Amino acid sequence: MAWSHSIRKTTTTSHATDKQNATVWTRHWPLWPIVVWLILIALLIGILSGKSADEIISLFNRGWGYAIGEFALILIPSFVLAAALGRQQIGVPESLSVGLSPVVGAGMVCPDTAYAALSPMNSRHKLSLAFSAYAGFKLLFPAGPLIIATSLGVTDGKLLALCIFTFLPVWAASLFYARTVEAQISTEEAYIPGESSRKNTVKINRAGSKDFSLVQLWPLALLGVLLAVGVFFDFSFNSWIDFATNPKGALLLAAAISLSMLSQRERSTCIDTGIRQSASLLLLIGAASAFSAF
Repeated sequence: MAWSHSIRKTTTTSHATDKQNATVWTRHWPLWPIVVWLILIALLIGILSGKSADEIISLFNRGWGYAIGEFALILIPSFVLAAALGRQQIGVPESLSVGLSPVVGAGMVCPDTAYAALSPMNSRHKLSLAFSAYAGFKLLFPAGPLIIATSLGVTDGKLLALCIFTFLPVWAASLFYARTVEAQISTEEAYIPGESSRKNTVKINRAGSKDFSLVQLWPLALLGVLLAVGVFFDFSFNSWIDFATNPKGALLLAAAISLSMLSQRERSTCIDTGIRQSASLLLLIGAASAFSAF
């Protein structure tokens, strides 16, 4: 017991010392946002490299403007679509919730929001829901892959198919692990007298009173169809169809349709939310792009 107490005391002292050392090193640094640091360091690099003022400003402008328009066309409709979906009551059967979780996670551009929307409908497989939403957010359009591809200047339509092929084994592995853990949890709960039956009763009552509806998710289905059609067919002969089957155009259409399912007040709120969330990211992306130009 004394030995254990000594270890805890030593560990606590070590953490306190590390925190104190970190404070000594950083207490004189201004607590500025990372955007400010990126801008200042980029300008400092330009000055130290011997560039003239005109060269520094020109390079900074080119770096800041790199792909920023493409990011705006991706982020703003994505966040507007996510806000619109978040305001709707998505009702799905328990058997379908895990399968829809990756799609909702990618469409909402946030696995946490997707999990919060779907977890009340499937209380037995919440870990599967969480893993599925995260895998979809990272590997399915329009979330992670489209944003990263834009930052790298990749415009090949085959990226959609590659992302799906990558997503499937990752999703399968995560579901296998999640179901293994969930089975262990269910086995342990079975030994608690009365607990399992009480939880099952709550689930049945909740499921029985839930009005299942997938109508709210049809903008995501349209988004997937447009992206798939754009990969396999060339519509360069028609500007309207060509833009609609482009990831940016498909996102704009999906966001517009999702907004049309809301009241006028909710539409304004969703648009404001999408613009606010996009603005901070666009500012950070612009500063990071300018920094990388140096």
